[in-house]
Amino acid sequence: FQKKKMSKMKKKKHVLLTGFGSFGNVDVNPSELFCKKVDKQELKIDNIAIVKVSIDGVKTYLKTIKHYMKENEGDEFLLVHLGVAASSKCIKIEQVGYNEANFRIQDVDGNQPLGENINKEGPATLKTKITLPNVDKLSKQYKEFQSHLNSNENDSLIDGQSCSTSGIIQLSTNPGRYICNYMYYSSLLLTSSLNNGSTSVFIHLPSQHTIPMVKQNEMIKTILKDF
Repeated sequence: FQKKKMSKMKKKKHVLLTGFGSFGNVDVNPSELFCKKVDKQELKIDNIAIVKVSIDGVKTYLKTIKHYMKENEGDEFLLVHLGVAASSKCIKIEQVGYNEANFRIQDVDGNQPLGENINKEGPATLKTKITLPNVDKLSKQYKEFQSHLNSNENDSLIDGQSCSTSGIIQLSTNPGRYICNYMYYSSLLLTSSLNNGSTSVFIHLPSQHTIPMVKQNEMIKTILKDF
């Protein structure tokens, strides 16, 4: 009885992973490819889902997760979300979600809010509580891509710095204002409401045409193991 009681009191950490499906000009989403390929046991992931690129897709997923959290009440949760930033040349770990939906294109259901709040009662921004990895150290493991980044003068900017000068894995404070940010902010709002150390993090991936999926898979796993 004593052992059973102690095991019941022990708090478990649940890692939940999402990717997004296709949308707009993105026929194959690298985040979906990773989620379909990843070994759940290797990364100790409890649940993997592919989310429709729409407001309804995000809300439906988080409603399911709320139910999952209720079933595991008292435990800690880490929600890891992957998405694509097709114009980027590096992997970006987003630090902040914004209470703003300002869609540059319609979502797959035809919705296109412009300058609207995601949650009318929520704060303007929410930050991940995860201990962020040393991106310089992680980037050094992938030096072979540095020459590729340096060869592109029109490289994407991360907080004022290009990926070519900053490394192939970067921290960012600009997740855009499309579905990726919609998911991130909504997820942070959910995990922060638990007040038990739970949090969320969003990782933007470049196109698989920029960095092949074989290498992206390796890099994403390196990042996740560092969390």
